Amino acid sequence: MISIAMPAFAQTVTPVPAVPADRQVLDVHVGGRVVVHPTPGGGAAYEHQWPGVYFESRFEGPQIYLAFSDPYNEYRLLIDDLGPVTINQPGEARFEVDGLGDGPHAVRLEKVTESIVHAAAFDGFYIPAGEKPLTAPARSRQIEFIGDSSMTGYGDRSDTRTCTSEEVRARTDTQQSYAVLAAKHFNADYRINAWSGRGVVRNYGGAEPDLTMPKVYPFVLFDKSVPDEDKTWQPQIVMLKLDADFATPVKPGEKWATQKALGSDYEKAYVAFATMVHRKYPSAAFVVWTADTTKLSDPKQVERVAAREKAWRKAATQIGIVRTGFIPIDAKTIEGTACDYHGGLADHKRMAEAMDAYIDAHPELWDGR
Repeated sequence: MISIAMPAFAQTVTPVPAVPADRQVLDVHVGGRVVVHPTPGGGAAYEHQWPGVYFESRFEGPQIYLAFSDPYNEYRLLIDDLGPVTINQPGEARFEVDGLGDGPHAVRLEKVTESIVHAAAFDGFYIPAGEKPLTAPARSRQIEFIGDSSMTGYGDRSDTRTCTSEEVRARTDTQQSYAVLAAKHFNADYRINAWSGRGVVRNYGGAEPDLTMPKVYPFVLFDKSVPDEDKTWQPQIVMLKLDADFATPVKPGEKWATQKALGSDYEKAYVAFATMVHRKYPSAAFVVWTADTTKLSDPKQVERVAAREKAWRKAATQIGIVRTGFIPIDAKTIEGTACDYHGGLADHKRMAEAMDAYIDAHPELWDGR
């Protein structure tokens, strides 16, 4: 069921039966992985499944149209400095946005929720005949995030830790996750290649062993039907946070007899996965989430963190990664008030600030951009 939520004084957004036949197709700048399907009249449908995708265009004139084929996701529409408009589960729908004035405008559509089970599509921006299409924006900085539920913003808008699966969907806001907040801080294009509960060799609860992150990462869609072959995406920074393997105890019947055996396989597979990503982006810096040892009181914990960091630096050198680093996070500052003890909006803001501070202190990670 479609729902629209708008600020009291802003543009008007109205469902319409169809986009006008004499419409013009706008050039779209896409953030995130999509499959582009050409449509009649020179348009395109952008099929997506990974979280955090966004679409941007520019035009001159008072009206714009949007088209969707998506009964699953929530979107946030942002035009110029006007208030955000929520478009929730639009389905097969077309919308007219009016009242914008005759000047130039920047439009941005953000996918907010995480669609694990279903792929869906945004079917493009259009303007009436007589208006002027402008070049879509582009950014010099690119950053990719590879991880699990914390990067998706899993249930981050929730004010309770107990959530149904539908409440998790409805309360997830990837665009307010620490990953996106950090990318926006640096005015960088971003990709959120994250999937809640995915691990390196073992997923949360031991589920779906054929759909671990290394097995789905090479693809645009989770059914592995379309490989990611976008050569224009070459991020300067890749951030890794992959530890869902250890979120639940190993169960009888799984391939690992002990947590130690799981850990051994995890370390080997982690290095192999990082090698694969490095080959895809040979000039990228890699940064890894780690514990802030200055906030740890247990010397053994400090030793374990130091050992992991040393092991990663050694592996990175062997892989050929030139620039790498660790973003220190103080776990005690993460309150975990959202769904299933995940970080809430305040937690994500704090984590983003930690990432911002680290990258600000290491501008060489951007390799001059």
